[in-house]
Amino acid sequence: MTKQRVNRVKSKLDRIFYFFPFQLVFLTLKKNYLFVFYWGILFGFILDLFGTKYGIPFLFLDPEYLGNVNFWSLFIIGVTTGGIIMAYNISSYIINGFRFPFLATLSQPFRKFTLNNFIIPTVFVLVYVGRFYHFQKSSELQNTSTVLLELSGFFLGVLVIVFFTIVYFSRTNKDVYKMYGVSAEHENVSNAKMIEGKKHRAPRKNVKRKYKPKEWRVDTYLSSRLTLRLVRGTQHYDEDLIQAIFKQNHLNATIIELSAIVLLIVIGFFRDVPFFQIPAGASILLIFSIFIMISSAFRFWLRGWTFTFSIVALLFLNWITQDTALSSRNMAYGLNYTGKAALYNQNVIDSLQHTFYQEDIISTTRILEKWRIRNAVSDSVKPKMLLLNVSGGGLRAAFWSFQILSEADSALNGVLLKHAALMAGSSGGMIGASYFRELYLERIQNKMKWEGYQKYSNNIGRDLLNTIGFSVTVNDIIITTQKFKYGDYRYYKDRAYAFEKQLIENTNNVFEKKLGDYTAPESEALIPISIFAPTIINDGRRLIISSQPVSYLISSDEGSKNKFKSLVDGV
Repeated sequence: MTKQRVNRVKSKLDRIFYFFPFQLVFLTLKKNYLFVFYWGILFGFILDLFGTKYGIPFLFLDPEYLGNVNFWSLFIIGVTTGGIIMAYNISSYIINGFRFPFLATLSQPFRKFTLNNFIIPTVFVLVYVGRFYHFQKSSELQNTSTVLLELSGFFLGVLVIVFFTIVYFSRTNKDVYKMYGVSAEHENVSNAKMIEGKKHRAPRKNVKRKYKPKEWRVDTYLSSRLTLRLVRGTQHYDEDLIQAIFKQNHLNATIIELSAIVLLIVIGFFRDVPFFQIPAGASILLIFSIFIMISSAFRFWLRGWTFTFSIVALLFLNWITQDTALSSRNMAYGLNYTGKAALYNQNVIDSLQHTFYQEDIISTTRILEKWRIRNAVSDSVKPKMLLLNVSGGGLRAAFWSFQILSEADSALNGVLLKHAALMAGSSGGMIGASYFRELYLERIQNKMKWEGYQKYSNNIGRDLLNTIGFSVTVNDIIITTQKFKYGDYRYYKDRAYAFEKQLIENTNNVFEKKLGDYTAPESEALIPISIFAPTIINDGRRLIISSQPVSYLISSDEGSKNKFKSLVDGV
């Protein structure tokens, strides 16, 4: 093989290897670790690699909007997918544009950058579409036409955001021609050396130049007509001209990023309107888009100080969200947080146990006596007592617990809870069990005819994540400002508020009660005592929550003959 032929082969291979789209992928993998992290997490979600235990993949594969998976729910997923694609392109252009000075010599540089930065977003879209189609066909048993209609909504949503973003940058971004009257892409070298006033000037000799960033080699790129073009050299352009173009483009990109964040804050004021409660998967995509945009804006403005500023900013945010006026902690609605906080130490906890221990045992004993009388068969036969314990696991556990209790109740002709004295458990399981208990209480108090509880199972299984995810996206991770009044006090509308509000709506307002509303029916043994026992993160103790006084549960028996002092492990 002749030397010329070898050179031609090498030149062709170089044009393939140094193809702009390939180099952008290599650059992302080598230098943009945050982009790799965000895309890796999203790929993990849709491929069922991350968050499977918590059902996160289903938020993308079966997204609900206003209670349905349809064209519009997929359209919203498409809009937010287009949002993260353009956030990625804008941020990558801000961070990496200076490595490719030839872009500044092209007409509409951002559009061409986005066109060439297609590989990672395209792979994500194709993988998502494939996974969605397979899931809907195999798991949801949808027909092909329905799935294709839903996917058309997804593609439409992506295209809408991409189109409007490209149009914005096409109208606002400047290139060599718009800023200096130099013809882009087809310019003559001789025309590029004038810059007096609006003309280009050649670099002056013996003048100390600013630091010139290292360029990233690119030989070929995709043009607007999807044709392969050779990259032209930029040596004949003044470096200041190139940097001025990038700065103007970056400023426009930063403006649209900040505008998007402001728009999210404004939308947050309509968080209680169902129309704005987008699918939870879309909220996750929005959160990632916000993180990508904020991080790129910081890198653009702070350059080498980005890491130091980020650490200082995190420490500052940690401080202002703890003990300052800007902190917004989750609160139990009905309690007064305006006064001085109660003391929380070992002596106080011990004293409370000793103060109420015997009194609380007597109170619970009275309830058990009433339960025995209500369930007595004869003087010689002891009634059978049921103790119900349910497991956690989110909405799935709530639905499962309700279904199991409903089936057991049907087998016993509607008297399951009549024989139950205690109901305990955790998380979602207690939501399902509490819903079942409330329906039972309404039936016996209103003397309704028992018809089973299966017809209510859809209520407890309805979506809760959309409103919570939207609240986190537009409110909790930015700033919490909205409040609502409950009783005599005002509380912040955070994700806990969103959760409770949606749960009350889903269950037809049967949960619109205070904890104290259950004191009387529990005391009369009409319904089992309900005990919640979440863990206090600060010290690992259990927080015993009940409408009945149960301080005897916070430690071992005070009257025990054990010579060791009992450990108080609950509050």
